[in-house]
This record gives sequence, structure tokens and C-alpha cells, in this order.
Amino acid sequence: MLFDKEQMYGLDIPKVIDVIYYYEACCTAEFILDNWEGICEDAAFEIGYEVRARMRDEGTSSGEDEMIIIEKVIAEWKENGYALT
Repeated sequence: MLFDKEQMYGLDIPKVIDVIYYYEACCTAEFILDNWEGICEDAAFEIGYEVRARMRDEGTSSGEDEMIIIEKVIAEWKENGYALT
């Protein structure tokens, strides 16, 4: 088997996937914080997770698509009265 847990500090594949999802959400959250005003870190992180999940569901990875999905999610949060600050 090519995957060696010892090379991954003892992490198994499901845990590695969790780490990847966390990293992606953090990257998107950083982008949101840098480019949108009035959004706190906690909201940006939650939006980041939602955006990345939608990107996986839609099979996209482009930055342009990411921005479109971010805009949609932020609009939905505002429409539903979720706290952004």
C-alpha cells in the first residue's frame, strides 16, 4: 500500500481528509477577511467551510468559482439573518 501512516505522523486517511478540509476552509476564510468588510473571523471560517463544501459538490476548484460561491453564501447568510460580525 502506498499510503504510509508513519510518513503522515500516524494520521489515517480520514484524518488527513479532515486536515485538508480545515486548511481549505482557513484559506477561504483568510481570503474573505482580506476582501470583504464587516465579517468576523468566526463567520469567515464557517463561510469558508460552506464554500469549500459547495465547491467539492460542484466539482470546481477555480478562484473565480470560489468568489461566486462566497458571494452567494454571504448573501444567503445576510438573508437568513446569520451574524457576520
